[in-house]
Amino acid sequence: MTRLSELGPFEPHLNGKICERESEYFYRCPRCGQMVDERDARQVVWHSFLEHERLIIDGNAPHMP
Repeated sequence: MTRLSELGPFEPHLNGKICERESEYFYRCPRCGQMVDERDARQVVWHSFLEHERLIIDGNAPHMP
């Protein structure tokens, strides 16, 4: 399985989108069922591939401050 931290540094994805609730930044990938944080371009791109496995969201992964 692939770790999120192996996909490189955090890259913001929302271009200024602001949600009222934290949960509004997440969606369920229709292919693998994993919850995806749409603020993180690495996750969005990974889950856009037709063939992919679930990511391991590891503690060393950079994240939004």
